[in-house]
Amino acid sequence: MLVELYVIIIDSDVNEELKSILHNWAKFVKILSMGIEIHELKPAMKLPDGRWNLDLATIVLPEYFKTKESMLIYLPPNSYGGNHKHPRREAFIGTADLDLLWKDEDGVIHREKMGREGTTLLFIVQPNTPHLVVNTSKTSSALLYELADDLQHDVELVDILKEATV
Repeated sequence: MLVELYVIIIDSDVNEELKSILHNWAKFVKILSMGIEIHELKPAMKLPDGRWNLDLATIVLPEYFKTKESMLIYLPPNSYGGNHKHPRREAFIGTADLDLLWKDEDGVIHREKMGREGTTLLFIVQPNTPHLVVNTSKTSSALLYELADDLQHDVELVDILKEATV
């Protein structure tokens, strides 16, 4: 089941500059099964020819997410990262041919394209959610930006890749 939640911030105590930043940061938050969230990000610049840039320093994460680790991950064609679960929370920004796969509490595997034409998305994977990121391209490498709220520990390997049709 897919549930969409549209967030509108109305608070007279919040100054106008902060309201503007928050409004420009996220148009919507989509809550998916097993604690996966998708936040739409607003690029700092977007050109008519499709080029855009995102100032990583201005990404506003939910209040509960305190970044302790950040990295850029290179995924060659037909490769993947993850296929595990762990007690830390992670956030991903992916482009090109990257897909995020995760298993919900009922054992159902879900799949979302991370790179979508004209949209920049931040995916937040909640603790202990089995997940993996797959580069589905047969010819192009991809980059994945990852943030985490803790150092990696207590990792349990799962086999979503074997169960899913990739």
